[in-house]
Amino acid sequence: MGVVGVWPVPPPVPWLGVVGVTVPPFGSAGVTGVVSVYSSTSGVVLPAFLPTVPGIVERLGGLDPIAVASAMNLGSHLVDLSPLSTTGALCLAGVPAGVDPQGLFNKLLAWGLSMTVVGAVLCWLMFG
Repeated sequence: MGVVGVWPVPPPVPWLGVVGVTVPPFGSAGVTGVVSVYSSTSGVVLPAFLPTVPGIVERLGGLDPIAVASAMNLGSHLVDLSPLSTTGALCLAGVPAGVDPQGLFNKLLAWGLSMTVVGAVLCWLMFG
C-alpha cells in the first residue's frame, strides 16, 4: 500500500460547511502548508500529495483538478521559510555573528505558520 492508499476516505469536516468554506482549495492548501512547515516542499510534500488530486476530484465531484493541484502547490510553497523546512534551515545555518539565532528561529517559525493560514485563505479566494 502506497502513501496515497494510507487514508482512502477523506474525513468529514462539518464546521467548514457552516462557515461557507469550500473544502478542496482551502483544505488542500492548508494541509500541504502544515506538512511543508516541517518538510521539503519539492522533495516530500508535492510528490506525496499531488498524486491524490485525481482521487479527490473523483470522490468529491465537480472540482477543477488544476485548482486543487494549484492550491496544494501554492499552500506548500508559501511556508518554505519555516526553520523546520529546508530553506529556513539554510537561513539559520548562515546566520552571521551578532544575530540572535533563537530570535531568527522564532520569527521564521511564526512566518511559516502564519503563511499556512494566508495560503489557505488565498487559495480559497482564488479557486474556491
